[in-house]
Amino acid sequence: MNLDKLDKLDKLEQSLNNCNNKLNDINIDYNELVRKLSQVDPRAKEYYYDTLDPLEREYKIYNDRYKDLISQYSLAYLEMSEWYVGEYLPYSIFFKEIKGIHTYLDSKEDVKELYKLFTFMFLFECSLGKIVKV
Repeated sequence: MNLDKLDKLDKLEQSLNNCNNKLNDINIDYNELVRKLSQVDPRAKEYYYDTLDPLEREYKIYNDRYKDLISQYSLAYLEMSEWYVGEYLPYSIFFKEIKGIHTYLDSKEDVKELYKLFTFMFLFECSLGKIVKV
C-alpha cells in the first residue's frame, strides 16, 4: 500500500516537473518572440522591456535612447564628439556614468589609483608604528 502511494507521488512529481519544463519553454519562446517583434515594430518595445530583469531593462532603455541619439548625426561628427562611445552604449559606461557604480578595476588609471591608495595606507600605518619593521 505504501509502494502504491509512493508510485503515485512519483508520477505526480514527474507530471509537475513536465508542466514546469513546458512553462519554461513557453516563456523562453515568448521572450524571443517579443524581442524579435520589438526589432520590427517599435510598439512592442515596452513588452520586450517587461520581459527583462530590472537592471537589464534599464540598460536596454538607455542603449536604445543612445542609438536613437547617434542616428541623428553623421559618423564624421560623432567621431569628433567627446560623448560618442561607439555604436552602442557599453555596460562599463552605463554602470559608471549613469548608475554611478564605480570600481577600482574599471580602467588602467583606476588600478593605478588603487595601488596608490595601498601604498599610502602602508606608509601611513608605518608612520603610526602599526606595522612592525623588520
